Amino acid sequence: MQDALCSWIFHYDEDDFIIAENQSYSDQVCHAISDFVDDIRNLQELLTRWPNITANHPMRVCINATCAEYIGGGHVTIQSLYSTFETVTLSETEFLRVVTEFQDFLSAREKG
Repeated sequence: MQDALCSWIFHYDEDDFIIAENQSYSDQVCHAISDFVDDIRNLQELLTRWPNITANHPMRVCINATCAEYIGGGHVTIQSLYSTFETVTLSETEFLRVVTEFQDFLSAREKG
């Protein structure tokens, strides 16, 4: 798996659940990302807190039913608190790209 091969695509399903897709990643990773971004309520807060999280690893941020944890070595795990998906690991670069691209998706929808 390589970083930055394809952009993430976000859309809503019929139940207003956010779906994240990226053909460079497995369905398991896309499911974890979908759950994580669907649970995010304040992207700016996450981005503001991220330097503290990486400086004090292992440290995680839990948002509703999902947690992102910087595990060191430039990697982040995404885990479900209710075991709705298997824990996945991404590079920190890819994790932050997901968050940034999701923020862009939300901004575009607001401008609509």
